[in-house]
Amino acid sequence: MLKLSEEIVLLALNKDGTFAPSPEESLQLAITGALLTELAFLKRVDTDQNFLKVADRSDTGDFVLNETLKLIPNEQNLSIARALSACSVKADEFMRLTLESLAVKGILRKHEEKFLWVIDEQRFKVEDERPADEIRERIRRI
Repeated sequence: MLKLSEEIVLLALNKDGTFAPSPEESLQLAITGALLTELAFLKRVDTDQNFLKVADRSDTGDFVLNETLKLIPNEQNLSIARALSACSVKADEFMRLTLESLAVKGILRKHEEKFLWVIDEQRFKVEDERPADEIRERIRRI
């Protein structure tokens, strides 16, 4: 079963390993929001419409979720916007780790390319289209 953050990455990723055009911040915030939502599902954070508080900082068994928990400020009346902002400082790293997790699961394939014949560039191309197709179909049904 895929995590919400993995599903979001799959929806944003084109088959050739590029991301669908969008403001860079929007994907970073979507990943961060997905991680906070996963923590809420695990009852590690508690939220209402405006505020978020950490209920349990113990090990989740997932490196990215643990790192996200560490980034959440320990403040009274912590706004969700502030929590998102604090956690999004590592959004690029979380994105990379999520792509690698999908590669380990066989959904993506890591591909090395040269940019301008000199600069190494890593891309993750879709290897198995079924998970992304299933996500899209689930969204259509809703």
